[in-house]
Amino acid sequence: MELAVVKVVEQAERLVIDALPYVDTELLEPGVRNKAEQMVKDEFKRNPVRRKLPAAPELDFKNSPLAAAELERIEAGLPADEVDFGWKFPTPVPVANSKQAEAWQIALDSADAQYQARVEKMLNLELLQKYGSNSWLLANRELELAIASVKAELDATKKDVENVNRKRKNEQLRYGKELKDLRARYNSLLFKNGRLAASCASLEARESSKPGDAS
Repeated sequence: MELAVVKVVEQAERLVIDALPYVDTELLEPGVRNKAEQMVKDEFKRNPVRRKLPAAPELDFKNSPLAAAELERIEAGLPADEVDFGWKFPTPVPVANSKQAEAWQIALDSADAQYQARVEKMLNLELLQKYGSNSWLLANRELELAIASVKAELDATKKDVENVNRKRKNEQLRYGKELKDLRARYNSLLFKNGRLAASCASLEARESSKPGDAS
């Protein structure tokens, strides 16, 4: 495999090897990818990456009796209390208590509460009709500006990533060609050295086979 960097890390006393993904094609050969994946698994076994998650917070309902009661209800499997919509309607006076002043006072208070609720509801509707459309348009405008800002940032990031990948590819292809040329020269020198070694060995054998000098 074509190697871009092979350097010794003295602190860890091991080799750090960086390959050229745009140049190396050995991973496409059968069995090489499985071997590489196995090497990665072995490396993780030697140097496991431990990510410690923070401890879960303890639930304390001492200052929240409503939450504690709700949790107890859920643990007991009891159904939730139904929502009471009685406040929406005035309380009628029971026939049996039609002559009691207290019953009429309760009904009067209920009717007054309903009247005040209707007044506040009408006031809110008037305010919504008067200012709601503008608020909605302003909120939409803010969302549009936020989306445009995020989109512009995303496009810039994608462009930077594309430029980095293009630069990385061009550099690796250039260095890959240089590495191939160096490998070809290396193999050529090995071949020549082999031929020279064979020639030297042949000459030595021929010289050793000659009879010694009579003098």
